[in-house]
Amino acid sequence: RDPYFDNSGCSHPGCEPAYPTPKCPNRWKKQNLFWHKSKHFSVNAYKISSGPYNIMAEIFLSGPVEVSFTVCEDFAHYKSRVYKHLTGDQMGGHAIKLIGWGTTDEGEDYL
Repeated sequence: RDPYFDNSGCSHPGCEPAYPTPKCPNRWKKQNLFWHKSKHFSVNAYKISSGPYNIMAEIFLSGPVEVSFTVCEDFAHYKSRVYKHLTGDQMGGHAIKLIGWGTTDEGEDYL
C-alpha cells in the first residue's frame, strides 16, 4: 500500500499505483562517510523576508536556505530540470533546500 496515494481516487489517470517508496532498511554503517559528512546541526535559526532579492542575498552570503512552496497536482509528474506549475489544483506544501538561482529568457529560476 502506498502511503502517498489518496484513497478517495487519483486525479491523474494512470498514476495507480503511485510512485512506490522502498522501506528504509535502518542499517546505517559507520563506514558510510557520505552519510557521516552530510550530517549537520543548527545552533540557532532565523527567518528572512520572502522577497526574491533577500533570498538571493542570503544564499550569496550564507549558502543554501530551506524554503517551502505550495505543491499543485502537476508536481506529481515533474521529473527533471526546473519545475514550473502548468495545471492542476493546489495539493499541499513541500520543503526543499534552495541552492541558487539563474536567469533565462523565460525569467528567473531557482535551483
